[in-house]
Amino acid sequence: LVWHDVDRALFHLDFGHTCGWPGCPPIHTLWMRGLAGDLWMLAGGMLFGVVGGVTAGAWCAATQPAAP
Repeated sequence: LVWHDVDRALFHLDFGHTCGWPGCPPIHTLWMRGLAGDLWMLAGGMLFGVVGGVTAGAWCAATQPAAP
């Protein structure tokens, strides 16, 4: 029983159904619906981190006293 579930999940991307939503849709369908939003949030977070890091690094480099 466990191997069957692992086989379905890993090799067929069949994670079963969720009955917490009307109509008991497949979990894979729900994940695919939210994938675009997840990728946009990942890209936005990476962009924010890179821009913030470069800006903070440039500010730190500009405000450091000169080395003797």
